[in-house]
Amino acid sequence: MFKTSALSVAAAACVGLVGAHASADVIAYWNQNSNSLPGGGFGFETTDFPQAADLGAGSLTLADFDTSATSGVFDTIQSFAGTTVNAQPSVSSGGSLAPQNGSGGVNNGMSIDLTVSTDNFEDIIVSWAQRGTSTGFDSRAFSYSIDGGTNFVLVGTDSGSLGSSWATETYDLSAVTAVDDQSSVIFRITLDGGSTTSSSGNNRFDNITIEGTVIPEPASLALLAAGLGVAGLRRRSA
Repeated sequence: MFKTSALSVAAAACVGLVGAHASADVIAYWNQNSNSLPGGGFGFETTDFPQAADLGAGSLTLADFDTSATSGVFDTIQSFAGTTVNAQPSVSSGGSLAPQNGSGGVNNGMSIDLTVSTDNFEDIIVSWAQRGTSTGFDSRAFSYSIDGGTNFVLVGTDSGSLGSSWATETYDLSAVTAVDDQSSVIFRITLDGGSTTSSSGNNRFDNITIEGTVIPEPASLALLAAGLGVAGLRRRSA
């Protein structure tokens, strides 16, 4: 009876630790549901960026885009209807972040930058919901920087015009250990290929999410190893 009890306790401890390690936590999440303008309608004022995360901690900002504005509201950065695709529980559809091509495709090459701390996190996953118009950007390059934005490393590019239905775009960075346990990481979505003759062509982004798995404390790893060792000894002596 004693052998069975010790083995059960060790196995339970190991399962609990492994299970805790495997569950992903939200590092930062932006739902784009607070984009109401003072004069009515939806959009973004020139003071709206950087945009704090709605859940967790992080900063969303725009770079290399047309900053023209009317009465303090950006002309080519819109907030159209959003979605519940990729949303956190109980979050409504609300609005979206919808960069437009702008006159002559001026916003080609612009980027959406997500700055977060991955301190004590690994197995990072970045995802969002997206849709667009046939004349909107047809290239969305995803990259990261761990040196404050001096250098970016390309992870992949989602190519092709987006359709009218929302879909989730996901980048699993579990194999990219460079972004693990960093005090600051910038994840960048660079938009390109928008029509130069349709200023209103756009891509919409919603429910932008950065998740990670908590790195086990050394004491937890030692307990896990000890549990596995005890379990092994019990099996050999049984």
